[in-house]
Formats: sequence, structure tokens, C-alpha cells
Amino acid sequence: MRVLEYSLPTRVGSSTSASCASREVAALEKRRRPQMATKKKHRRTAGEVASLPTEVSAQRWDGYSLGPLREGHPLAHFADRWQFEEPLYREIARSVPSGGKVLEVGSGSGVNLILLAARGFQVAGVEYRPRVVEAARDIADSLRVEVPYDVADAFDLTSYRGFDLAFSCGMIEHWPREDAVRALHEQAKAARVVVAEVPTRYTRYTGEITDERFYSRRQLRQIMREAGLSNVRSLAYGDVPNTAGRACRLLLPELVYRRGLQSRCGWPAMAHVAIGASELRS
Repeated sequence: MRVLEYSLPTRVGSSTSASCASREVAALEKRRRPQMATKKKHRRTAGEVASLPTEVSAQRWDGYSLGPLREGHPLAHFADRWQFEEPLYREIARSVPSGGKVLEVGSGSGVNLILLAARGFQVAGVEYRPRVVEAARDIADSLRVEVPYDVADAFDLTSYRGFDLAFSCGMIEHWPREDAVRALHEQAKAARVVVAEVPTRYTRYTGEITDERFYSRRQLRQIMREAGLSNVRSLAYGDVPNTAGRACRLLLPELVYRRGLQSRCGWPAMAHVAIGASELRS
């Protein structure tokens, strides 16, 4: 399978640029480091987070999108994504008629769209990294699934209109709040339903935290409303791999755990999702 030939870069441009990028990331981490002047633990808020340098952010996105495919078998990655994102896919199926048109913004390796295409949806994906788009096309071709992927700007979806639903996973939390609103507003012009998934603060148990802004479900719903969406609702899912999360999962009945703690309280959960209706679609 050709996609396995994609190796991730170990440096950015040259040794000089790599050194510069490392210094920039170190400086960024220093600025974000909690101040320990008082005994009370400092909790980082979305407004305190500084964005990564563009070059470093692009390299990190390449690693996130293509890393699992390089490190293991693609089908194992597909199985992992299905297990985690099944609540999201279920919400999409509830919001879109059978055979409906679905657009993913920031589609990465394209796994979500391939799984949705297998369920009968007409799908399309846009991604800003040409290298990632090329890999996504190779994966779809190898599986004989027709999924159109394009290089495009999340802030300009003029060429993508008339969709039933547009969604993004793990994208808007990397931008300042005003940019997140602007991106969702653009999606609202492309589709009658918009879905946004962001990680919770518990993502620290599964990977490095860099420039993510962590929004509560209430904050995420407000961002959706600011983007022009209405009838906004939200849900939470994903088992937290810490002691408390595992204890809840093992000791509580499924209904109490899923419908009570996660769906109603948003805890313990790895992802928050908001769904809103748009009247802006042209």
C-alpha cells in the first residue's frame, strides 16, 4: 500500500531551521508554563494559549495525520478511529438523510470520510497540506473507495456549497477563538448542519499538548452560536485513560456511564462535540 511509504520529516527545512523551530517551541512552552507563585494550581484557559509558529504547526499536523499510518497497519488505524468516533458517526447519520452530502474540513488522512462513504454518504474532504492530501488519495485508491480530496483553505469554502453537513475534528482548537468562529461561519455557508469536535483537557493522557485551547461544552456551543448557527446541542464521548476514568467505566452501568456522566455532565470524556443548524447555506 503506497501510503506506508510516506515517512515523516525529522527536521524542518535544514538543521538551522530545525534549531530555530525548537527554540520557538521552547519559548512558547515557557510562556505557557503555569506560574507557581501561589499554592493554588493554575488552570490554563483558552485565552492564554499562544499559537505555534506556522512551520512547526504544519509539521505537527503532518505527524498527526500520517504518523499512525507509518507506524502501523492502516486497517488498525481505521479500527481505532471507528471505535473512538462512533458517537460522532451516529450523530452524522441522524442529521443527514441516507446518501446525503458530507464535507470534512481538515480531513487529514481521510479515514473519517472513507468510513462514512462505506455507510453510503456522498463525501468530500478539504485539507491545507498537499502532502497529506496526496496520502489520503492513495489510501482511498488502495481501498477502491471514491473520495474526492482537495487542497483548500478552511476560511474560504466558496467552491464547496450545497452540502447537507460539514464537520471538523480536532481543528478549531488550534486557532484563536475569533478564527474558530470565522471557520465555522464559513462551514455554515457550505452546509445546512455543522458539527465541530474538540478535545477535552484529558487529551494530556494520550499525547503532548501544544497549542490546543480547551473549551467546555457550554463554551463550544457559544462559539457555534457566534458563527451563526442555531438549535445548537452538544455531547461528550471517549473513555479517559486515567484511574478515575477506568474506574467509572468498570464500576458503573453502561447507561449511567454513557447517558448520565458523559452525555449529561461531559465527564469523564475525551471529546466535546457541538451540532448546529445553519440558514446561511447557499
